[in-house]
Amino acid sequence: MLSNHRLAILLAFTISGCTGLIYESVWSHYLGLYLGHAAYSQTLTLGIFMGSIGSINPLFTEKPPSPPRNNPAISRPDVVNLI
Repeated sequence: MLSNHRLAILLAFTISGCTGLIYESVWSHYLGLYLGHAAYSQTLTLGIFMGSIGSINPLFTEKPPSPPRNNPAISRPDVVNLI
């Protein structure tokens, strides 16, 4: 059985997801009326969504550590390491 805290979080994410889908559907409909074709509005909505995710992503991710420069296992080709 889920605790009250987990159930509240699950309910909040479910409501947020449903609200986001309704919001995207309404925007897509209005853009379809403005642009004249539903395919154009879907493409524009998806492009804006993916572009915003891609532009915000570097703000919330960490840079992976760089490998050491003088490590012979990394500097040689993989074929030489297999021998």
